Amino acid sequence: MKLVPRPVALLGLATMAAALILALVAGSTPRPLGSDAPAERFSAARALPVLERLLDDGAPHPIGTEANAAMRARVITELEALGLSVATQTEFACVTDFLVCGEVVNVVTELPGAVDGPAVLLTAHYDSVGAGPGVSDDLVGVTAVLETVRLLQAAGPLRNPFIVVITDGEEVGLLGAEAFTRHPLFRDVGAVINVEARGTSGQSLMFETNVDNAWLIDAFAREARRPVTNSLFYELYQLLPNDTDFSIYKREGLNGLNFAYADEVAHYHTPLDDLEHLDRGSLQHQGDNVLAAARALGSVDLVDQPAGNSLYVDLVPGTLLRVPESWAVPLAALCLLAWLLLAAALARRGILGLGGVLVGVASVLLSLTVAAALGYGVAAVAQAVTGVSEPWYASPLPLRVGVWLAALFGVVATGALLSRSIGFWGLTVGAWLVWALAALGTALALPGSSVVFLVPTVIATLAFVLAFVTGAAAPPAAASVRDTTPGTARLVEPPAVIAALLAAFAAAYLWLPLALAVESLMGMQLSAAVATCLGLVFITLTPL
Repeated sequence: MKLVPRPVALLGLATMAAALILALVAGSTPRPLGSDAPAERFSAARALPVLERLLDDGAPHPIGTEANAAMRARVITELEALGLSVATQTEFACVTDFLVCGEVVNVVTELPGAVDGPAVLLTAHYDSVGAGPGVSDDLVGVTAVLETVRLLQAAGPLRNPFIVVITDGEEVGLLGAEAFTRHPLFRDVGAVINVEARGTSGQSLMFETNVDNAWLIDAFAREARRPVTNSLFYELYQLLPNDTDFSIYKREGLNGLNFAYADEVAHYHTPLDDLEHLDRGSLQHQGDNVLAAARALGSVDLVDQPAGNSLYVDLVPGTLLRVPESWAVPLAALCLLAWLLLAAALARRGILGLGGVLVGVASVLLSLTVAAALGYGVAAVAQAVTGVSEPWYASPLPLRVGVWLAALFGVVATGALLSRSIGFWGLTVGAWLVWALAALGTALALPGSSVVFLVPTVIATLAFVLAFVTGAAAPPAAASVRDTTPGTARLVEPPAVIAALLAAFAAAYLWLPLALAVESLMGMQLSAAVATCLGLVFITLTPL
């Protein structure tokens, strides 16, 4: 039997904690730029007065109200102050998905391009819900559009023209976007940039695009200073019952980029969506991304672009790793084959038999099941004790800690029951066979989502293959040497320990923030899903 000393297990926990800390630092909003920022940069300090003028008295301004008309007038005033000719589109529109109809008034203007051809639609909505002033949802979006227009004007025409539409009636059912599809200018649109929010803080996420997105992702990555996105968002959002104005344009066959920040979701659609609760770093990041997207799509040919989707993920701040989506299945299959060959090589050396591999896989599946059940149970107990349907909504930290500890306990306890029968290599092969199978399954079913399985699996596969070929799994010694007296069992070799730490770090760096994102976007009603995300990370630690 091979053992791992307790200090190495503690090092594994420290490695996972370090991965989470680094991921949270990478997930922080950028520092807001002051009014002395370079003229070509988006500056939160320069944008804030625009936002304050739009907000005025802070009254809610839902569709059809006097406050809505006053907000529209202020938007028009800001555009006219930039020297633009502004028109309005008054239209009665219906969206059958929401069983809603109404008269909307969109605000429309244009920026010329250096060449004739398809235009970039730059859009946000100016209406709010009746419950609050709608600062983040969506006056920050309107402000980002207005400042982007000002900066584009100052720099001179880009290749493509822009159509700027500030829509009405988004909150009641995307009525303004529906109405714009009947505007004469709509047939000139070649790509869309939409700006939204679902909270009052957090990084600006590029969370939605459309099919054949590889060229869009490449263009945006070249311009964005700090892109925050991954292809999992794209796949998941298509499955969710959530919509923005971009949903209307996708239905019409358009492609583009959709941006939003989504932290402090308890403020969403409430009176707390106000200026006081707005994170200025979120305003900065939203503006940075909208300006980068506008410069990117304004500079490329919107007609002659190749087909194909991209796998993409922001691993390091300021960079976007991207490969063709067609690579997903071959990469996953290669990783799975590598782990099967590694298991066979371990079997030939007498280290791990077929039974050990099967027990390792079963251990992982059982661990995930237990983690999910305990995570669900913690949330259910909180609901029962408080008598509140969503006791985590305003104060999520206590339940978050409970779910994380429950998932960790479930995985470690289950792994501990089997660790003495299959040891380090049985738990390792079992864990990463499951990861490789998950990567292959998602690559076949939802290719964009496979990126979050593929990146850790590729790193783990390379690390353990390298460890194996450098002698990390030597054959057992003769029986006389393999004394089972306490204290004489041989330790796992350092290369294998290093590979395990590296693999666990990769999984934690990508998946622990993902668990937080699932909670932020969907709430703890998905506590079992949150715990499963955590369990996938913790199973990489159980060999240690």
